[in-house]
Amino acid sequence: VFGACLIAAPRPVLAAVDPKPTKTAMIFFMYTGDKYWTELAQDLGIDVSKAFAGYDRKVFLSTTGELGDLKLDLNEKARKEADVFEAPTKANFVKQLKELTKNGYMIDIIIASHGSSDSSGKGLWVGSDGSITEDYLRAELTPGKTGYRKLPIRAVMMSQCFGNSLNDMWRSLGAKATAGSVEINFYPNQVTGFVNAWQDGKTFEAALDAADDSASRTVVQLYLSLIAAPMLRDKGKWDGCPLGQTILGKDPCFKDYFKTFWKQTVKKDDGKEHLNSSSHKIRKGDTSIKKSSKPSWVAAD
Repeated sequence: VFGACLIAAPRPVLAAVDPKPTKTAMIFFMYTGDKYWTELAQDLGIDVSKAFAGYDRKVFLSTTGELGDLKLDLNEKARKEADVFEAPTKANFVKQLKELTKNGYMIDIIIASHGSSDSSGKGLWVGSDGSITEDYLRAELTPGKTGYRKLPIRAVMMSQCFGNSLNDMWRSLGAKATAGSVEINFYPNQVTGFVNAWQDGKTFEAALDAADDSASRTVVQLYLSLIAAPMLRDKGKWDGCPLGQTILGKDPCFKDYFKTFWKQTVKKDDGKEHLNSSSHKIRKGDTSIKKSSKPSWVAAD
């Protein structure tokens, strides 16, 4: 036999399996990419360390934490406590989801970032290396690439704008409960209230409701009406309100403010109502879930 050769048998393709997690993990994704003072204002009060309390594995995807020349590190404690501290890139986010799933963790996720949705309604949020899109996540987190039919994600709380546009994607990937704002989220500071209530044993639904309190809304409303809106008027970004009027009430100038600068369609007749409606978090899935819950991702269930 002159031309005999060996042909290797094709490797069998392993079927994706159901995850059976026994431990808990928190992924806290924190990045805005804003200028110094804007980032400082958004980060103040967000205690990532408290969000990590009680979890078996803590993943913090953020920048170094030093803001501007003052070198303020608002979450130094969290960075030191984290089992993983990496840059907030899309590759690192996907890598951590895959590794945690493989290593037997059920995963809670908090995203503190900027977000948007494209012309087709698909959502995204901002990472340090560009946008983290729905299409990217769906492509990278298929059963063929993870080895699992579903990801053991217990809860996803999103503070970025247009978070609701990602709710269905998270649910299809395996998340038991998700929440994201209808449009622009003017109250990113409500992450703190959610973390406090979630750690106190409240349900996902109740933690979201507890976070959406008058104190968190009032501080943002005053900032927008007394500082942000007048500053934009002085820069020629919009015409401003006449003397004695405000963007928080029924004065016509409030609609001009949100239409001109924020590019929003205003359906409410009151500035505060518009802020609340735009920021409202749509909840999907089993919102009775708690931090202590141990759901199953086995298909037969």
